[in-house]
Amino acid sequence: MSRSNTPRNDQRAGTPKSCDEGKPHCQTCIRLNIPCAGYQTGFKFQEDPQPVRLKARRQAKRGMPTSSRQSGTSASPGSSSATPEDELKAEGYDEKWLRSHFPRPLPRIFREILQGVGHDSVAYRAAVYALAHVPVEFSSDAPNETQVTALKKFYHLSLQDVAKCLPVEDADHMALSLAILSVLSIVEMKLGTYLGGLTHAKQAGALIADKLGILSSSAVGKQVVAAWFPIKAGYSVQCVPWDKLARVLPSEALGQSWDLLQSSDDKSHELAALLVESRRLYALVSLHRLLKTSSSTDDISSWPDLYQTVVNKCSSGLSKSEEVSYRSEVAGLRDRLDAWHDSIPLEDRPIYGTTSRLKKKLYSQPPGARIEPLTFQSYRAAMNYDRYAAAQALSSDEALDIVTGATSPLTAYRDEWNHLILQILAGLEEVPCTGDDDNYLGLTWIVGQVVGLRCLDPSVISWIESRLELLASASQDWGSLMPRDLFRPLLALQRGLLERGRVAVHIFGDMGPSIELSEARSPAAKRSLLVVGLDIESARAFARWLS
Repeated sequence: MSRSNTPRNDQRAGTPKSCDEGKPHCQTCIRLNIPCAGYQTGFKFQEDPQPVRLKARRQAKRGMPTSSRQSGTSASPGSSSATPEDELKAEGYDEKWLRSHFPRPLPRIFREILQGVGHDSVAYRAAVYALAHVPVEFSSDAPNETQVTALKKFYHLSLQDVAKCLPVEDADHMALSLAILSVLSIVEMKLGTYLGGLTHAKQAGALIADKLGILSSSAVGKQVVAAWFPIKAGYSVQCVPWDKLARVLPSEALGQSWDLLQSSDDKSHELAALLVESRRLYALVSLHRLLKTSSSTDDISSWPDLYQTVVNKCSSGLSKSEEVSYRSEVAGLRDRLDAWHDSIPLEDRPIYGTTSRLKKKLYSQPPGARIEPLTFQSYRAAMNYDRYAAAQALSSDEALDIVTGATSPLTAYRDEWNHLILQILAGLEEVPCTGDDDNYLGLTWIVGQVVGLRCLDPSVISWIESRLELLASASQDWGSLMPRDLFRPLLALQRGLLERGRVAVHIFGDMGPSIELSEARSPAAKRSLLVVGLDIESARAFARWLS
């Protein structure tokens, strides 16, 4: 599902040159009950922020004492004389603790920074401490309060001390600033607090766009920039495709980043950018094609604002030149995806094997559900290949034409890229989730958004439904980008539509900026959906609000 990311005026807090320039991260601090630490210097954004209420006025309204911002002094209770470094050491948070509890999802470069340029940075160490206290998996149950209390403390300390890292001019310390923002984004992502994480991702993106040349002059800078792309990807795919934040970076900066990404030892970094761009362009073209031909006559004036925006934005369609331009970009992405595939070593490619017993079992299934498993030498390799297949699926001209009604599917049509994604899922019975995948577009997102929303065969949906337990065990919870209890109903919705000769191509949820994933996990949460799809026989699109 996609969500809007434009903050409403009542969600902005702070003043220019304090906190995050009035961006919605302050609201996240309020929601997590974190005292406002404030930044001693302003971050630069991709757009000019609007001045809003004074921080002191906001704190007074909430009945909170104004936080201290004296250099080197923590604003947390009981810290009037102790430095943040003293507090950390007094509570046992030292290098030995970090070696034992270093967060697994962080790429190797983050550990190297801790041992190098970030060794004396309280902001960086506190951010890593906060991430180390985030529960590994969140279910619909409330998070462990002890862990959350600890992570709030460290999150607050990191925000308070981050001003010491800014402004900087040398590449290594810029890389340190980028690493701090990256870790804070991951903390928010795993907590399900979208607004704060998006703010940190925007701050980091602005830093990269402005200072890519300097960052690229340092080995540390190159590695941190590359490692940031999968983090930003998790936020970009939640944006409506015409929003500039749906790009992993602005066009010019992204164009300058490809060489850096291709030179990264970790092939998942380039792949994250390719997948985000594939998704953005596919969504742009398919939505405009569908809504231009929509047969809906519903009065949309009572629909939620996001849903009205989607329909109004895309109902006029794209001009011929616009679509040609977008499809040209997609062709370029396919070339990059092919080059990515050619660059990975043989040990990271799928292993195919079969038996007569398996063949016999498959022949008893409907043609669409005859899915032979592909295995890999590691879980990480399987996930990278799955994301590669997803990006290729979203870049396919043939599939785009079919799901938008431009051409009719052939008899027994099968989307080969979708099929490959499911083969990888089937093979994960042999390669369990090891948690070593630090890319934030996970298997649940791929199966739901790429296969589930583009599938024309109800037997394939039934196959996925029969393997939800496998999907859950093979997926990292925070890589799904939506509450897990929504997944089964969405599959059932698609299966029901297919049985009536329709297919859902896009589903938008009501998880806008004011509704966080952490809140939406509640079983009592009421949700509505906008479904944009195609009537297969008539090749006419439809848009329906389901509440």
